[in-house]
Amino acid sequence: DKKEDNEYEDKDIKGIDTYSEELNISGQSGTLKYNIEEVVLKKLTPKTEEAADLLSVSVGEEVNLITIFMNGENTSTEDMSFYLGQATIITNTKEQLEPDMILSEHIEGDYLGQVKQEGYNVYVLKNSKVEDLKNIEIRINAPINSKMEDQGENIIQKFINSNQIEVIPINTSSFSEIPILPTSISGTLCIAPSELYEGFFVAKLRK
Repeated sequence: DKKEDNEYEDKDIKGIDTYSEELNISGQSGTLKYNIEEVVLKKLTPKTEEAADLLSVSVGEEVNLITIFMNGENTSTEDMSFYLGQATIITNTKEQLEPDMILSEHIEGDYLGQVKQEGYNVYVLKNSKVEDLKNIEIRINAPINSKMEDQGENIIQKFINSNQIEVIPINTSSFSEIPILPTSISGTLCIAPSELYEGFFVAKLRK
């Protein structure tokens, strides 16, 4: 469901959510499941010095933000690390952004056995406005085990006007004797690390 222009105001801040959409983009990398639940585009204007300091701007200066809600789940009893809270985004306005750790709700990156973690990342646009956004790409590093070894594939997901590249399915039956990990993208292949293989991801793409 898409929603637009939800306005709100209190003594410290005035805001408007210009766009929100429930995405529910689910996938799996190694033993870690993830879900990108929702994206919200908003504008905030601080009315007090305290709020302005929190947003690193002056009183009355508008800030453009992207909020992405996510959760993760470890399906293995092995302790894993999976850092949704450090996900990088790239926008069509040529900005590469890291989460603002003060404004975000921390997503715990350590999964001690079969646990779930959730929260949201807030990204502050520096050189563009939310109305300029046509698509957002999010990149999340592959899960790692206690030996700091990758246990899946790096994750790349696009939303808001995506689907510009077609994935050509790979016939995995030809790899029946090779250890394969689940992938988050249908039709792709992820070879598990072993004594014979370092581990790698394969995809056939067509524009």
